[in-house]
Amino acid sequence: MSLQTMPNPTLPPPSPPNPANPMTTATRLMSAGAHLDRGYRKSVIRELVHARFRMVPPAYGYDTVVVLAHALAARRLRRQQVWGSVIGGVVMCILIANGTVTGAIGGLLITWLVYSLAYLRRIAMLQTLVTELKPQDGGGRAVNGAYPYTPGLKADLVDKIARQQVSDTGLVRYGGFAPFVGAGLLTDTWAMAELVKPAHPDPFLDVVGGRISDQNGAKPDHTVPAAVALGLTGPNGNGGVQAVIPFDVNELTGYVEHRMRSLLRDHAATDQSIKTLVVERRRYQRAITLTRARRRWFRKVVRLPEELPDSGRGVSGGMHWEEDHNAAREYLCVRVGSWDQELVTTCYTGFDLRGDTLHIEFYTYVLPPIKKSYHLVENLPDVLGPRVLLKVAWDMFRYAPEDVVRFTYRQFKRGLRAILRRERAEVDLDSIPDTSELHLGRYALLGVDQGARTSIRELAKDERYHLFFQRSDKVKYMQIVERQLLESIELFLLEHNVDLSDHRAARGNVLYGDVYNNKGNVGNMGPNGHIQNLHMGGGAGGGHPAEDRSPQPQGGPR
Repeated sequence: MSLQTMPNPTLPPPSPPNPANPMTTATRLMSAGAHLDRGYRKSVIRELVHARFRMVPPAYGYDTVVVLAHALAARRLRRQQVWGSVIGGVVMCILIANGTVTGAIGGLLITWLVYSLAYLRRIAMLQTLVTELKPQDGGGRAVNGAYPYTPGLKADLVDKIARQQVSDTGLVRYGGFAPFVGAGLLTDTWAMAELVKPAHPDPFLDVVGGRISDQNGAKPDHTVPAAVALGLTGPNGNGGVQAVIPFDVNELTGYVEHRMRSLLRDHAATDQSIKTLVVERRRYQRAITLTRARRRWFRKVVRLPEELPDSGRGVSGGMHWEEDHNAAREYLCVRVGSWDQELVTTCYTGFDLRGDTLHIEFYTYVLPPIKKSYHLVENLPDVLGPRVLLKVAWDMFRYAPEDVVRFTYRQFKRGLRAILRRERAEVDLDSIPDTSELHLGRYALLGVDQGARTSIRELAKDERYHLFFQRSDKVKYMQIVERQLLESIELFLLEHNVDLSDHRAARGNVLYGDVYNNKGNVGNMGPNGHIQNLHMGGGAGGGHPAEDRSPQPQGGPR
């Protein structure tokens, strides 16, 4: 039995925020894909309009409202063509039946009407692509940043999307298993546990301290540790070992956040700054709503709110990272949008402190480039001249039989799906198996998963990199972010007198994949214990690993 949702009128949406930059290359190409790719257009409308009960995931470098507006405009244009042909055909059949026109003339008029409407639709689509979505300033951005208006783009829907895609509150309501919705493909993941114990003086510093004293003409005092003399540690009656300065996870996260933003963007040199760097805290929480279904004819209808309140669990007060199904967990999100937001690399870092052990998690995601076919808009002519208009008319006549067969087949499939009720926007149930003896689950409330499942950017991703430099830039920014993250964590621990032996050992595994060289045999033992050996023979005949031609799903080559 299918389920449909009804919006809750008791939750009016507030005013939407102003979009930061609605016409990046990613926005422009995705909007073009809504016109060029019928499957992508239907997916966008299904996720944002038909499934309005779902939350909207964060938008990384694009504007969801603009893409949806172009998808609705393309659908409206197609519907106008279809309904115009149907209505014109019905009217012509009535005229033929009344004897107003002959059958031959009526058939020619119907053919001319269908042909003309299809031709006008193609010209209108080309006009939109050329004037609004084609870059005309020599760069990658379109001149016109406005989006078309359609009756299906309601004000409350725009408010909801604009507010949730920005996620200015820092809360992301996800659905399914993985919390980092909208970030793309998981390419790397690491976790480490470090003991928070006092730092011991380095014996090497005794030699350094003695040499400094000799150079200053003073007699070195070997009774005082060099670490204390240099101001790195201080005596406290414990053999020169200074106690750990207490800290919490919030202090560590804030320190790393400020340092990453300062070094890589705010205070970096102009030619070395990463302008598209975004460092922010994000909280991820499930969106399960308990409700009761009401039967309406042959369907079950549930009433769901379009906005869910923040429970606040697992964030302030109580235990950090509360172990509860509905608790929120906070991660530090470091994101770099390269290639004008067409390639987005994101690193999520989570900290948790249990006793004297600091646990650190790294999850690196990448949004691959947008489908190559959507770049077709960049090769369109700047002006639709007479030659282009005549070529469109000739191509329509040339491929008319093929288009008629394809259209008939699509309509047959659509009618079959409508009969089987497969195209209806159904809710996602958080089902719990009913294994009770008396089947008491019949009387339980329905758990509906309203969290975001996927983003329209992920629906438009390509399976391969278009250029070699896109792949290399993905690796570059991933390593830069990881290196600076680990360095910031190390400096924070050093300032709090924490022993760095565990951190430095784990840092080597993260940065270099635990690579070792043993008599010409290069070994690589990753985080999951998978050992790969590569024998490097003499001369130029050494082996080479296979080239990475596509984004790796997990744990790929670094």
